[in-house]
Amino acid sequence: MTDTYFSAEEQYVRHAIARTERYLNECRWICKHVKQLNNLSHFTMGQLVKFHVDGLTEEVVTGWVALPSSGNSEAQRVPAAALLLNTDGVECPLGSTHEAVVTLANPDAGKLEVALLPWLLKSIKQRRGGQLDNSAMQVQKGQP
Repeated sequence: MTDTYFSAEEQYVRHAIARTERYLNECRWICKHVKQLNNLSHFTMGQLVKFHVDGLTEEVVTGWVALPSSGNSEAQRVPAAALLLNTDGVECPLGSTHEAVVTLANPDAGKLEVALLPWLLKSIKQRRGGQLDNSAMQVQKGQP
């Protein structure tokens, strides 16, 4: 019985991952081929960006990120938003700039969704630098 349960669970997870990949591929295709959304195709999930705050509501911080440099001296602005849950208490006064992580290029809203979570930023920076914080995995002095 347990084998059947784990097999079904594994199959469900595989199916969920495949559907998510299909959704993300379709989003990328839409962003590349729909003129109004083309700027979103220049960003990938997990990419570090500078988020410029230009609005704040009870649920979301709105702003923009600059398109990755393409040799133009004039940077294009791409609309972006961060849910307050994804700011983790980071103060976001109007006009401020924060480092953020792209979590989704959302073609429905025509915006990038970003997160300002300090732990997520730290994790991505460490992995990009080839380092991992293994301090939790180290045997501590006096540990049996």
